[in-house]
Amino acid sequence: RRMILINNEIEDKDDIDHLGNRRVKTNGELIQNKLRIGLRRMERVIKERMSIRDQDQVSPVSLVNIRPVVAALREFFGSSQLSQFMDQTNPLAELRSKRTLSALGPGGLRRERAGFDVRDVHHSHYGRICPIETPEGPNIGLIGRLASFARVNEYGFIETPYRRVIKTLSYDDPRLEGRLLNETIKDEKSGEIIAKEGERIDAKMAAAIKKTKKSTIFLTPFISAEVEYLSADAEDKYVIAQANAGMDINSEFIGDQISCRFHSDFIMSAAEGVNYMDVAPNQVVGISAALIPFLEHDDANRALMGSNMQAQAVPLINPDSPLISTGMEKYAAIDSGQVLVAEEEGEITSVTGRQVFVRNTEGKTREYNLRKYQRSNQSTCIDQRPAVIKGQRVHKGDILADSSSTVGGKLSLGQNVVVAFLSWEGGNFEDAILISERLVQGDKFTSVHIEKHEVEARDTKLGPEEITRDIPNVGEDAIKDLDEQGIIRIGAEVGPNDILVGKITPKGEKELTPEERLLRAIFG
Repeated sequence: RRMILINNEIEDKDDIDHLGNRRVKTNGELIQNKLRIGLRRMERVIKERMSIRDQDQVSPVSLVNIRPVVAALREFFGSSQLSQFMDQTNPLAELRSKRTLSALGPGGLRRERAGFDVRDVHHSHYGRICPIETPEGPNIGLIGRLASFARVNEYGFIETPYRRVIKTLSYDDPRLEGRLLNETIKDEKSGEIIAKEGERIDAKMAAAIKKTKKSTIFLTPFISAEVEYLSADAEDKYVIAQANAGMDINSEFIGDQISCRFHSDFIMSAAEGVNYMDVAPNQVVGISAALIPFLEHDDANRALMGSNMQAQAVPLINPDSPLISTGMEKYAAIDSGQVLVAEEEGEITSVTGRQVFVRNTEGKTREYNLRKYQRSNQSTCIDQRPAVIKGQRVHKGDILADSSSTVGGKLSLGQNVVVAFLSWEGGNFEDAILISERLVQGDKFTSVHIEKHEVEARDTKLGPEEITRDIPNVGEDAIKDLDEQGIIRIGAEVGPNDILVGKITPKGEKELTPEERLLRAIFG
C-alpha cells in the first residue's frame, strides 16, 4: 500500500538521512555484540574439548576457558575506533564527550566515502542533534552532539520533548475550570444552556458540566504543562509552534496566525491547527552552543568554533563566574559530575578542605569526600573546594563543593575582563591581542597542570639498569634535590632540564679504532 502511495506521489520516499531511519547504537549494545563474539568462541572451544575428553574426567574447570571473552572485551576497549580516552580538560569537555554521536566506526561510514548529504543538517535533527557543534576537520557532520533536551529511547531512536496543545477535555478533568469554551453546552434533558461559546468556565459552570457527563468538551486551544517526547517519525505528522510564540496568562495563543514547523517547512497556522509547542528556544542546540550568549546573532561558522573552543578552556586557579550568562551554566556544571551535590536535606556539621559532613533530619551524619588535586586525562587539575559553611542548612540538590571550573555551582570557564576595540601601534595586527600586565600579576589566567612521569629499570642483555643518585659526569648541583634512591624529593621546585630520577644503563663497548686496539694490547 505504501509503495502505491509513493508511486502516486501522495507519500514521500524514505530519506536515508532522516533520523526516523537512523538509530543510535549505545555503548551497552556495542559491548553486548563484542561479548557475544567472545562467548561464541568460548562455546566452540568447550564443544571441541567435550568431543575429545573422556566423559568420566570432564569438569567445568577443564572445559571452560574465559580467554576468548576477555580478549574480545580487551580488543573493544583497547583498539576500537569508538573507544576513546575521555576528554577531561574541563567539566564541559567531559559532558560533551559523553553526549557525542558518531557515524564512523564498525558498521558505520568511512570518512572518505561520506558525501555532503550525510554530513548536512537535516530538518529531523531539530531538537535531537545540535546543528552547530561538530568538528571543523574531515569529520565535519559525521560526529555530532545530542541537543540540550534530547534523549535516546529503548529502540535507539532520538526523541525530543514538546508541550502538548490541548483542544478538548472530558467533563471531569480538573483543568476545565478557567478555560475558554469553543462550543455551547446544553443540558440534554431540559435543553437549558449551561455555558455559551466564548465564555470562560468558572467553578459553577464546571460543576454543571460535570453533571452532563459529556466525554468531549471543545475548548480554545491552550498549551499544557504536559510534556511528550516525540521521535523524528512521529513529529513529521504534527504542526509544532515555536517556544517563543505569544501566549497570555491562561496559556492560550495570542494572535490569529502562529509561526510553526510542519515536516520540513515553516508555516503560519491558526491556533486550532497547532498540535505541539517547543519546550524552550535552546531546544534546537546542544549544551556547548547553549552556553553562548546571544547565539541567534552569531554567524553559524563562528558559533561552531566558539562551542568547540569552550571545551578547550583550561581550569583557572581563580575561576570567575560569568556576568553575562544564558542559564545553562548551572545545569552543565551539575550534569558533568564534577560538582559535589547534597543527596539529602540536612545541616552542615563540619567543613574541611577534604571533607564535608552533613547531619540529616533523622540525626545521621553523612560524609562527603572532596577530590583534591587529581590529575585529569588531559593533565589539568581537578580540585573541589567547599561552597558551604558550618551550621548552614542544605536541601537535596544543593551545591556542597565547587570544582576547578565552577563558582557557586555554575560553569565558569573564563574571566570577566574589559575589552577595548582599537588599534594600538600595530601591536594587535590581525589576530594579535594586547593584554594588561595586571592580568598576569593578578593570576587571572594562571592554571595548574599535573604531569605524570614514569621510569622503569629493566634487565638488559648487558646487565640490569639501576635507579641511583650516583650519576656519572653530573655535578652535585644537578642532583641536590634527589634522595638516596635517586628520586626527586616531594616539595622540590624544578625547572626545564632538571633531573627527576637518576638512572644508569649498562653500555656496550663500541668498536675500537686500530690505534686504541694497539694501546690496549700494549698497556692491557
